[in-house]
Amino acid sequence: MNLSFNLDISDDSKWITLTPAKAVYKLPFYLFEIGHFKAGDNYFTQREGKKDFLFIYTISGSGSIQYMDRQFDLSRRNAALIDCRYFHRYVTVPGETWEFLWMHFNGTGCALFEKMFNDGQNTVNITNPRDLEKAHNRLLELSDQSSIFARISISNEIHNILTCTAESLIKPQTPEVTGEHEKDIKKVIQYIETHVSEPISIDDMVKLVHISKYYFIRLFRRFTGQTPYEYLTNCRINHVKKLLKESDKPLYEIAYETGFCDDSHLIKTFKKAAGMSPHEYRKSF
Repeated sequence: MNLSFNLDISDDSKWITLTPAKAVYKLPFYLFEIGHFKAGDNYFTQREGKKDFLFIYTISGSGSIQYMDRQFDLSRRNAALIDCRYFHRYVTVPGETWEFLWMHFNGTGCALFEKMFNDGQNTVNITNPRDLEKAHNRLLELSDQSSIFARISISNEIHNILTCTAESLIKPQTPEVTGEHEKDIKKVIQYIETHVSEPISIDDMVKLVHISKYYFIRLFRRFTGQTPYEYLTNCRINHVKKLLKESDKPLYEIAYETGFCDDSHLIKTFKKAAGMSPHEYRKSF
């Protein structure tokens, strides 16, 4: 790992380091370091090659971040999520005192959130800052405890922080825009579920909402955690499972009723999604 820094922080800043036990690595999230810094003009950290994620949230002042060929400011109530394997540098904006919360963490649940946060957007404006700050303060308290229960609670609080941030990302500040977008996505979802046996393209979905294809895909992924195609495929697989459980219909007939071109395509897609063949799934019931 490459690391350089200048730790220009106040005496009342907090910094706690943890070494997770082996059993903790099975949790969705686990913590390596956490802090609450009040950083001066000369503060900076620069690194790459660290195998974890960094979450930063600004309480007051402003910081400047360089990450993956992008540069952006992190102002009050804004948060960012960084994959520390890649080069990044964050500094106090000149003339400011930057007060921020941060944590280094990892876990099986990180990749989904990182993809969601960095999908064409550098920072997230937090709509419920009290919830996020409360969860971070709880993490600081738990970090001084050594029980396995504390480690499980840490995983839960990290999840709360990321969920709070994801909610702020998905639901824009303006309520009427939020309602419009939710209505559009629900309209497409209803269309998919109603026409699951028919050929459906992204263009068919876009025609329903009258927004650009790129923006629709991005918006759909933020609301559902899946691309429209992934959602359509999973919807078809769910219908296949229902028919396998509740009927004796042959696979070619099920394939026709659920939008697959033939039974071999169904088998291949089903195995990839469910981890077993349709025959094995039907037999398990």
